[in-house]
Amino acid sequence: MSSTPEAIRTQILALVKEYHTVKFAPKTFDPDKDLVHYAGRVFDAEEIVNLVDASLDFYLTANAHEPGQGRSGPGGAAARQGGLPCPAGSPVCE
Repeated sequence: MSSTPEAIRTQILALVKEYHTVKFAPKTFDPDKDLVHYAGRVFDAEEIVNLVDASLDFYLTANAHEPGQGRSGPGGAAARQGGLPCPAGSPVCE
């Protein structure tokens, strides 16, 4: 059995969706027992998948999934090669 990085990534992302379904499944509200949370995190499976997907590429800031960005976005290879302006004092452009 030959695994490719793409096949493993697909398996990981499928497991992340399954995790979301199990971990964050809608629960029945019991007014005598449960608190009403008026604010907090609101997310779906796709947001967790995007987080893990970016993590697998080790993108810790804007990346190819960010609108208008690519693998040569701010802080990417083009910035280090002088192709893009960098903020003053940025260690990426030194």
